[in-house]
Amino acid sequence: VAQFIRNFAEKAPALVKSAATYSKPQSAAFGDKIWLDGITDSMDRSLTTELNSVQAASFNQLPVKAALLGGLVTTELWMWFHGGEIIAKCGIIGCDV
Repeated sequence: VAQFIRNFAEKAPALVKSAATYSKPQSAAFGDKIWLDGITDSMDRSLTTELNSVQAASFNQLPVKAALLGGLVTTELWMWFHGGEIIAKCGIIGCDV
């Protein structure tokens, strides 16, 4: 057992490096596909605008429409997450989930 652990410890860095090298092009292509399929141009522009305002800490210059939209999207995501958690844990009384 000790010899196995010693051999594994010697080979582990090479295994990790080869796994990272192998998966990097595939993960980049997968990320590009998700990005192109899941986000439209208008969503991309609004996300970019909000991220730039967060980085510049210019919340007071954010238009009311953009702030309201960001709040609504955040609330919707929060509600979907918690609804999914409740359903996943079978926490709705009287519902056959």
